[in-house]
Amino acid sequence: MLSHQHETLIPRSEARQRVGGISRATEHRRLKDEADWPRPVAIGPGKSGYVQSEIDAYIARKIAAREAGAEK
Repeated sequence: MLSHQHETLIPRSEARQRVGGISRATEHRRLKDEADWPRPVAIGPGKSGYVQSEIDAYIARKIAAREAGAEK
C-alpha cells in the first residue's frame, strides 16, 4: 500500500496556472486527450484538485521531452 501522507492537493485553478495559465477548456482537453495529464482528486461535493507532485512531474516530463527533442 502506498503512503500519501505528505502529498499536497492544490486547486485546479492553481494547477492550470502552474502549467502556463491554461484555460479550463484546455485542461478538459488534456484530461480527455493526454494520457500523461494527471487525474484530479475529488475533495468534496463538486470540488476537486490535483496532487501537486503529479503536476510537477507532468511539467518535468514536458521539459525532459523538449530537451530530448521529442516535443511536437
